[in-house]
Amino acid sequence: MIVREFTPKRKLSRNLSCAKRRKVAEKLFAIFTLATFGVISGLTFSVQAQTPYYHIDRSFSAVEFNIQGIPTEAQLNEEADKLTDIVQGTIKLNSNETYAIEKQMAIPICYGSAIAAWNAALAYNGTASNYPGKIFDNVGWVRGTKSTGSDWGAYIWVVQNKITFQSSTSCWYIITNNLPVAITNVMVGSLGDYQAMSNVVDIGPVIPSNYPGANQSDVGTYQVDISNVFYEVVIPDIWITPRDTGVALGNTNPVQFEVYGTNIPNGVTWTITPDGLTSGAVLQVSNDWHYASVMPGTVATNYKIRATSVDNTNFYDEVNFYVLKVELEELTFSGTKCHTVKSDDGVTDYTGPHWQDPNRDGDASDGHSYPVCFTRNTKMKASGKWHVEPANPGATIKIKGDGPGNLDFPETTASISGNDATLTDVECSNPFVNEVDFFDPMSIDWKFSFDDGSTWCTAGTSTNQCYITLGDPLTTAYQTLANLGCKNADGQSTTNATADAIYNEFTDRDVRRVSDSKQMTYWYNDQMGGRETGEILQRSDANGNCEAWSALFRDFLRVQGITADRIMAMPVSTNDGSILVKEWQFNDPPSGTGTYSYVIGTDAIDLNGVPGQGNSNPPGGFNGHWITLFNSQYYDPSYGSAKVTGADKDKAYEDGSLAGYGNLSGTAARKNDVSTNSTSELNYQVDN
Repeated sequence: MIVREFTPKRKLSRNLSCAKRRKVAEKLFAIFTLATFGVISGLTFSVQAQTPYYHIDRSFSAVEFNIQGIPTEAQLNEEADKLTDIVQGTIKLNSNETYAIEKQMAIPICYGSAIAAWNAALAYNGTASNYPGKIFDNVGWVRGTKSTGSDWGAYIWVVQNKITFQSSTSCWYIITNNLPVAITNVMVGSLGDYQAMSNVVDIGPVIPSNYPGANQSDVGTYQVDISNVFYEVVIPDIWITPRDTGVALGNTNPVQFEVYGTNIPNGVTWTITPDGLTSGAVLQVSNDWHYASVMPGTVATNYKIRATSVDNTNFYDEVNFYVLKVELEELTFSGTKCHTVKSDDGVTDYTGPHWQDPNRDGDASDGHSYPVCFTRNTKMKASGKWHVEPANPGATIKIKGDGPGNLDFPETTASISGNDATLTDVECSNPFVNEVDFFDPMSIDWKFSFDDGSTWCTAGTSTNQCYITLGDPLTTAYQTLANLGCKNADGQSTTNATADAIYNEFTDRDVRRVSDSKQMTYWYNDQMGGRETGEILQRSDANGNCEAWSALFRDFLRVQGITADRIMAMPVSTNDGSILVKEWQFNDPPSGTGTYSYVIGTDAIDLNGVPGQGNSNPPGGFNGHWITLFNSQYYDPSYGSAKVTGADKDKAYEDGSLAGYGNLSGTAARKNDVSTNSTSELNYQVDN
């Protein structure tokens, strides 16, 4: 503080009366100037840096978070601990009763002591100058005592603010979703703390009245803060566990809920919405308000479980409770090595959906269950649709599939639209085994979860015949070919073993179509029947000749990805008109002459021969015969006879199967030469 002593132009007489001296002092108060104030009443001053606030020298700062990227749970908890129940507010200022005050007092002389002059200054009640509607940025005082020769004087000059306001216009603060919370304290800048809706008249700063001492002075310079206004609020904290849970329809066990909270001294009121549904969920409230349970009922729908503060009904917590019905409706299998199976009648390609259950009763009798086919050591995919009740439940539904062995489908979030929950191209966790396999059926138990995998509930079972082939099919995968091929070769991993295992189906001469279980036959009732695979599979009589049967076995192998051929075996000699299939009886000596000396019917008798497929005695003679070739081995599926191998397999096949040859007219025959040095008499050509 800088104090300048006033120097008059003429010397005051020491004999001037004290009363006159005081009046002079009142007029001459301007001898004391203050260097710390701004321009007030024409006085010029400067502002010191970091001027303190009066009443309470405090400041406020917002909570700051320093989180980079996605926070961890620990980071969230750490940052959440920084939060307070303090929010920014406002005061209602009464401008008519708010003004700045300038008040000046001076006692320059005539007191015998400094303390007497000081007390007189305190008692002096000078006229204040008011500035309506103004709040000065810098306020305070200049005060002190001063010796004036043999007398003492004292001085006080004051600049104050009178601020009149209401701390808040309501006892409630509106937070998110228009919810009111109670205001327990209003912090008004540097002025102080007040109850909500308090009417406040504040004059400050407070001028100190203590004696400063003889020839002592001091200055107080302050500013005021009324812009930073904050409310301390009481926010009830209500938390229900578990969060967003539910049960599958049919669950009869009660589901327990518990509420935690603060600032809810009188507890909560529990409610369920919708309430009162016929056979719907029922809320059961415990004597301890912390607990409630729900009996799920038998209505699939969404419920809201709410716990509302008894003290403030605007505050509550609400969780979802689902009673869900999720039923498998259809399923489609796919994959890079998924192969379409064709119905035996050739009409239907068994494409997706492979499992269809329109009425969702657990079986496909009202829809269909199609067979599926994959190559070994590959993965299948599944796409499915489940019927969900209620529609658009609001819950995140995950679905997984538990298949045979390790053929499982991982939990996957379903897409929800109305009553449909769908999965698309979910890949099986593991590949099929690296060998031929046969599932009859491949059952997959599907389950759903609405709580992120904590609980799993039944979502239906799909059952499909599944054929796992040795290799990628090289021909149409008719159902019978894929089914019987994989069934017989189950567990095989090589081409030779697979071919032999499949051929075992032919050796008992009872091969049946899968579609209708009808036995396929060879020249039944001496009727030739079909000549190709498709024909014997599709004919109502299931009958076929050797062309059909050799093609059938060839295609059994080709469905497994095995290369095989149909072979036409015809007599080499142009004089041979037929081959005679065992068994024939030749009576010696023959009655005829020449190469064909055995007269058919007299010397050459057709006996009950080698049985054929579904036929104990097929015709004994043909103009030629068709067999199957695989890996340099002959198979004769028409008769189911043993395969023939070796370098001289042609002659070996003839000697094992043929009794002789007939002439062109069909009237006479000759025996098959089985001597050691004899050669093959048939010409073998690929005829696919």
